[in-house]
Amino acid sequence: MKGTIPIKEAAKWLEMDVQTVRLWIRNGVDWGECLPGRGSNLIYIVYAKPFAEKTGYPLEYDPQREGASGEFCTILSDTIERFQALQTETDDSEVWRDCQRMIDSLDLELDAKRKGRFNYAEL
Repeated sequence: MKGTIPIKEAAKWLEMDVQTVRLWIRNGVDWGECLPGRGSNLIYIVYAKPFAEKTGYPLEYDPQREGASGEFCTILSDTIERFQALQTETDDSEVWRDCQRMIDSLDLELDAKRKGRFNYAEL
């Protein structure tokens, strides 16, 4: 888990709009920070651990909470398992290599989907 979460995710969890969360951050909540960006832009950061402690936000990946994204991760996991099963059942080296390529590709996609949920602070 990375140390920040997207501001949209924080707003969704708090059941309020993003602008209200930005106002809270500008007014000094202890789980976020507002920094000067380029020009007149501001960068809003929501720190995962303090936000979770104050609001009960779950830090671990939970496919049930993720909705469609979680369903997609479940489908990817199931597909990887099927390719792994096919790989162990085959004697054909070409089929085995094709399965391995698919597993590697799906593994990368799944890892990106899971990590991507908490890897950045939205500006």
